[in-house]
Amino acid sequence: MFDLKPGDPVPLGIYFGLPEDVYHADPEAKGSSTVKEVHINPADYQHEQLNGGKESVAFDLGSALHARILEGEAALHERFAQAFNPEDHPEALVTSGDLIDFLKKHDQKGMSNKKKGDLIEWVQEIDPDAKIMDVLKKEFYAQHEGKIFISLDDWELVESAAQMLQQDHDLGPVMSNGAIIKGAPEVSMFYMDGDLKRKLRIDRLLRHAQVDLKSFSPQTTGNMERLVRHAIFKRFYELQAADYLRSFGIVKELYRTGDIDVFGKQPYETFLDECFESDDDPAWIWVFVKTKGCPQPLIVNWTGPQRIADAKQKVVEALDTYRFFVGEYGIDKPWHPQHPAIDLDDDDYRGGAS
Repeated sequence: MFDLKPGDPVPLGIYFGLPEDVYHADPEAKGSSTVKEVHINPADYQHEQLNGGKESVAFDLGSALHARILEGEAALHERFAQAFNPEDHPEALVTSGDLIDFLKKHDQKGMSNKKKGDLIEWVQEIDPDAKIMDVLKKEFYAQHEGKIFISLDDWELVESAAQMLQQDHDLGPVMSNGAIIKGAPEVSMFYMDGDLKRKLRIDRLLRHAQVDLKSFSPQTTGNMERLVRHAIFKRFYELQAADYLRSFGIVKELYRTGDIDVFGKQPYETFLDECFESDDDPAWIWVFVKTKGCPQPLIVNWTGPQRIADAKQKVVEALDTYRFFVGEYGIDKPWHPQHPAIDLDDDDYRGGAS
């Protein structure tokens, strides 16, 4: 659909169906993660940029949940697969000893000094249909080349979460077979915010709202509302949401004036017209899914106008901080914030080591 590959700069525009890896790999555009990390600690942000962060198993699980719940079962199977499970092949030959025993049963001799690869070829010559674990594993990964592999436990968790959401009394009416069917999934937007190329990828865009799916794994069990509140505050999700709302407002004005192109297929012809019709921000809806213990959902409607306004101001300040450090040090060198010395007196320092 799009003549783009990961690492290509994505032209400015609104995209339906842009691949996730193309979105994330744009080398120029700054998303909400940049805003959040610069707000927390700009020097740490730049250190991570220069030294490269690693995607985690948790990231893969979150992406699988997004595919299953926001796009549907077919999207999950298109991009993900269960990791190879040796327990599915209890009859397979695994070790060199297994291969040698097989050959001995077929009256073969001279196997003791053979490498495992040679033994595998020997077994296949005698019985092309013999089940050999190394061969089965190689064939499995060739069959699913290009997919992201997740464990069997995580695969089952994804499906369980989808069905839990389907049974939710608020979410169920807008879902089918564990996937949200209203609006458009994974809508990407690239635009200029002054001198900065920015981006956002809306999990599920509705005519009146943005839906943000969050998976989280709390360290403790307890009341779901308390756990979700803690996740929102600890992970600065309000700042991320405010950046999306602010960005959406900028893109809205570009769309209204005809200054941004649309790529891909909308759910229907007037979908974006309806999304951008109101002068107010769209509603912001978090759908939290707990990935530790029971994968239960909780919907959070973020409605506090003052907190939203305050968070938007922090977004602006974070972007200004980013511009300052880029101007001082550039994008390919460490950033050196000058922290002034602090004083700790009796009123400040309490409960310390004795």
